[in-house]
Amino acid sequence: MTLGFFIGLWPLAHFIWPPAPTESAEQIAQFFQTETVLKRTGLFIAMLSTGLLAPFYAVISVQMKRIEGKHALPLTYTQLVAGACTVLEIILPLMLWQGVAYRPDRNIELTQTLNDIAWLIFLGTTTTVLIQNLVIGMVVLQDKNASPVFPRWYAYFNFFAVAGVMPAGFVVFFRTGPLAWNGIIVWAIGVAVFFVWICATAWLIQVAAGRQREEHTAAEALVAA
Repeated sequence: MTLGFFIGLWPLAHFIWPPAPTESAEQIAQFFQTETVLKRTGLFIAMLSTGLLAPFYAVISVQMKRIEGKHALPLTYTQLVAGACTVLEIILPLMLWQGVAYRPDRNIELTQTLNDIAWLIFLGTTTTVLIQNLVIGMVVLQDKNASPVFPRWYAYFNFFAVAGVMPAGFVVFFRTGPLAWNGIIVWAIGVAVFFVWICATAWLIQVAAGRQREEHTAAEALVAA
């Protein structure tokens, strides 16, 4: 997902670094009127890649279920529902940008409005991501298994991710500075924290799933014996 997402938004769509909120309607319109086919292609690839977050979040819940148990799963399901919302919250602005690129010669004020809405959704909708990180961290700290599903440091890493992503929720109040959608805190730090979290979580899930398969194989061998 990470690879496809950045290929789509960087060398193809040129959304990295984002256009500033202070740019005029004429500048935003010109951005979408330049290399339109490449922008459509990049946004399309990014949208397809975003769909890969769905099974990723599902697998996180599978591992959380091993900690919470079969009959008490409020945090596991909270993460799954929040993850489903996060996928939609990323796809929606990508589709709005595709809509702008679909008719780049439309009224420039409308183009600017749609672009504003897309960026505010893309970076400003932090609620579900924060809930995911919080509940994952809480579940990891509750793990009483002899062989914990996730290492304890991963709980605190999720709490750190909350602190890194939370400032992006304030983009609606700023057009310049570090808390604007192209600012160092929101864009550089917030987006970096999110994708570092994805990579770290993917690695830990592979490790946890590998141990789960080993435990299942050992249990089957014991039953057979």
